[in-house]
Amino acid sequence: MVPDEQVASIRHLFHAEHWKIGTIATELLLHPDTVRRALETDHFRSQPPCALSLPILTSTSCARLCSNIRACAPPVSFRSSPARLHG
Repeated sequence: MVPDEQVASIRHLFHAEHWKIGTIATELLLHPDTVRRALETDHFRSQPPCALSLPILTSTSCARLCSNIRACAPPVSFRSSPARLHG
């Protein structure tokens, strides 16, 4: 277990000073895997794909989504006046 002060030091060297993991490990007399673990955070760990819950779009929800987009989006015109093309 790495003390919190040393984790803070490792993170500072990596993120602020842009040291590589091997350099930090050598300087602090730690194994590179220990440095990697100190750099990990729960925030960036992802769940396995099977545990993710993604919404399932049905035809009804797709139609509702499209109507909401049409209602919010400004009208689009692809016509250009001749003056803009030659001016």
